[in-house]
Amino acid sequence: MGTSSMDGARVTSQFRERHNMTYELDCGGTPIVVRVFPLEDSESWRVEVRRNDAPETTPIIAIASAATREAALQEIRQWCDENRGSGLSLIDWPAVTRALASVRAL
Repeated sequence: MGTSSMDGARVTSQFRERHNMTYELDCGGTPIVVRVFPLEDSESWRVEVRRNDAPETTPIIAIASAATREAALQEIRQWCDENRGSGLSLIDWPAVTRALASVRAL
């Protein structure tokens, strides 16, 4: 657990759950949660992103799988760019990428 600040996003906490790593970020006042899972084949990753200010009953907003964690996050960013009403479209994704890279999440 710790914090890392990078431009418009900062990691406010990070912790290991049973099957994933979870990162909570503050993105210019919008809290998000990024969960990173290794897939069973050990050759790829799944990344889930949701706003943390939404009720727990709200489903995950964006999920992607790719060969690398960074590629999966890039797919989420592209989905958010295409789906402006997703609740994640105003996030500073380059800042999120830098913040996650600073704690070796990517």
